[in-house]
Amino acid sequence: MSDERLAMKRYYAMQAVRWVALGVAMIGILMLGDRIDAPEALAYCLFFAGLTGFFFLPRKLARRWRSDAE
Repeated sequence: MSDERLAMKRYYAMQAVRWVALGVAMIGILMLGDRIDAPEALAYCLFFAGLTGFFFLPRKLARRWRSDAE
C-alpha cells in the first residue's frame, strides 16, 4: 500500500472517530434536554465521554501512527 493511500485511510479513520464521538455527545445532550428518556447520570457520562473522544482520541491515534522518521 502506498504511503499516500495509508495516510488517507488514517485521516478518514480519525474523522470517523470524531463524528462518532460527536454523535455520542449529542445523544448525551438530548438526554439532558429530556428528548430521550434516560437517567441523568448516563446522560452526563455520554456527554463527557463524547467530548473527551472528540478532542483526544484523534490526537492519540495520530501519535500512535506517527512514523519513527519524524
